[in-house]
Amino acid sequence: MKIELIERLRAVGPRVRAAIEGLAPAELDLQPIDGKWSTRECLEHIVLVDLGWTDILYEAVCPHHPEVKQHVKGWSDAAQKQVKQSIEGAFHVLDRNHAEVIAFLQQLPEACFDKEYPPVQWLVYTKAPFVIKDGVNWGLNLHVDHHLAHVHDKRVALGKPLAWMADLKKCC
Repeated sequence: MKIELIERLRAVGPRVRAAIEGLAPAELDLQPIDGKWSTRECLEHIVLVDLGWTDILYEAVCPHHPEVKQHVKGWSDAAQKQVKQSIEGAFHVLDRNHAEVIAFLQQLPEACFDKEYPPVQWLVYTKAPFVIKDGVNWGLNLHVDHHLAHVHDKRVALGKPLAWMADLKKCC
């Protein structure tokens, strides 16, 4: 499970890049569907939520594993600014964050991926424990696919659909 989750994490950046490939800079900012985010706004949201998810991961897991090497915090004002400056900046932040998360996850024993850690941050209100495998599945797959499905709708409206995106579900 650990290796599979890490591989899925490695695939997020390339999947998101593939989703916007072939779109002109002006098309990234178009809102071809009234009331919906532009493709650029979807990308920014994906990356910023990814940074927040990373900090929830660290907050939940680190206190229980003091043997794990220090990590770089996900969210910062500088990262947020870089994400909003350009597509390249957003991908740089996403790639850097995923490299840090992968290095962190690689230090953990396999059994940690199914372990229930006490709720943290917004999870306290739901009283839901944090489980790494579930967090990775939501944070890196369901959430990303949800927004890539919206990017697909925009591509269809622009007459530039990608066949692989047609099966993405708006699930969360």
